[in-house]
Amino acid sequence: MVILAEHTAWASCLVVSDDEIMQIVNKRCATCHSQNPTHTMFLNQPPPKELAFDSIEEVRQAADRILVQVVQLKRMPLGNETAMEDEEREKFSAWITARKAANR
Repeated sequence: MVILAEHTAWASCLVVSDDEIMQIVNKRCATCHSQNPTHTMFLNQPPPKELAFDSIEEVRQAADRILVQVVQLKRMPLGNETAMEDEEREKFSAWITARKAANR
C-alpha cells in the first residue's frame, strides 16, 4: 500500500499535456485502437472493443478504462507488444487524475 500511495502522489505532481498523451497513444496504442488499425491482427476490421483513439476526445472518453487497463493492471498494450514504458503509464495516470480533479 505504501508503494501505491507513493506512486499516486508522484503521478499527481506531473503535468502532462494532451499533446504528450497523443504522442504516447500514437506510438503505443494506435496500431490497434484506430478507425483504421495497422496491426496485422486487425486489418480491415474495427478496432478492438470498438475503441479508437484517433483524437484526444476519444482518449478522454475512455480515460477510466485506460486508467484500469493501462495504468493499474498493465494489460494494455496487449502483451506490452509496443513496449510501453512505466514512465508513459505514469503520464497517463497523472493526466487522468488531473482531469478528474479539474472536473470536480
